[in-house]
Amino acid sequence: MPRFLYKARDQSGHLLTAQMEVISEKVVRDILREKNLLPLSVQEVDQGVGEQLSHFFHRVKTKDLVVFSRQLAVLVSATVPIVRALRILAQQTESKGLSAVIADVADSVDGGARLSAALHHHHRIFDDFFVYMIRSGETTGRLDEVLTYLADQKEKDYQLLSKIISSMIYPAFIVVVLVGMFIFMMIYVIPKLLDVVVTTGAELPLPTKILVTTSSIFHNYWWLILIGAVIFGFVLSFGKRVAFMKNIFDTLKLHLPVFGNIFKKIYLTRIARSLSNLLASGVPINRSVAIVADLVGNNVYRKILMDAHDQVEAGKPLSSALLKYKPIPPMVAQMMDIGEETGRLDQILKKISDFYADEVTALTEALTSLIEPLIIILLGAAALILVSGVLMPIYSITSQF
Repeated sequence: MPRFLYKARDQSGHLLTAQMEVISEKVVRDILREKNLLPLSVQEVDQGVGEQLSHFFHRVKTKDLVVFSRQLAVLVSATVPIVRALRILAQQTESKGLSAVIADVADSVDGGARLSAALHHHHRIFDDFFVYMIRSGETTGRLDEVLTYLADQKEKDYQLLSKIISSMIYPAFIVVVLVGMFIFMMIYVIPKLLDVVVTTGAELPLPTKILVTTSSIFHNYWWLILIGAVIFGFVLSFGKRVAFMKNIFDTLKLHLPVFGNIFKKIYLTRIARSLSNLLASGVPINRSVAIVADLVGNNVYRKILMDAHDQVEAGKPLSSALLKYKPIPPMVAQMMDIGEETGRLDQILKKISDFYADEVTALTEALTSLIEPLIIILLGAAALILVSGVLMPIYSITSQF
């Protein structure tokens, strides 16, 4: 996020100079006016490589946000002044990046800004969903309940992601080891084993020909394979920042065999849960849909939600706006229609999110159980090819004597 250097005067005429990390220059001026400061100049500051690396290594984890939300809820419910509570948490948190952010938020609130506005300045960490929930808590006077609610929801998201990652660690480790062993065998072991066989000039069986050709490719063109792997990694890492590449990636994710279904259910869980929370907190439905569109994390669903947002603003029900899109299951739209008719849309959406969260967990566990025997079969097939490719020509030569 860009950083701006500003100069402003307070009501006493004192000159203030400081930096602020926000989305745009307009936001800086709006914040200064909220603090009853007169902005004189606002200039964007170039962030050096060192500072960008600092942001990278001091990224705030979801777990840190969960702890922050829960601790702040406890302090607020104990009638501790919000500024004092923030300063306490800034000293106690183990995350250096979050500690600096909380300290800055405390300074902004101490200067007269609302907590939601101060959090919005750090959009890189506190998304729109988090900010709007805080704003609803400030409006209703239930800030401690909202903070606890946020902590619970962030924890659910964290647990869901952790389950998926932990389920995939073992299969991924096995695959990486298998690929590493295969490359090592092709470059160092197989050539030495087959040198004698090839020099005899005897007719080689098909498995041996495959091994010889593969080994020759790895041995002679390893540098080309390495360059290809680096380019592939670069495309995956930086392609997401380019709009058309991200559209391609996001579309492919939804059409992957097996995994595509899991991704769809994850996004549906995120949409239903976020919409339910925002609607239950009194955020208007059109604004809630726009916020969730930015939070879903997939351009396919983002476009669907933004189109639905336009239709809702035109007076159309959300359920009918979503019904025509294939990535949205008809069951979801029909249940939302019932929720709109009964005035319980937030509760219906919560049930939908719970249903799909359970589906994701079940699919992930089933996939993990399926991957293990598939890896064993793959290992057996690889071993069979290696053994037959090496032993068959040796047996053929020795049988001639």
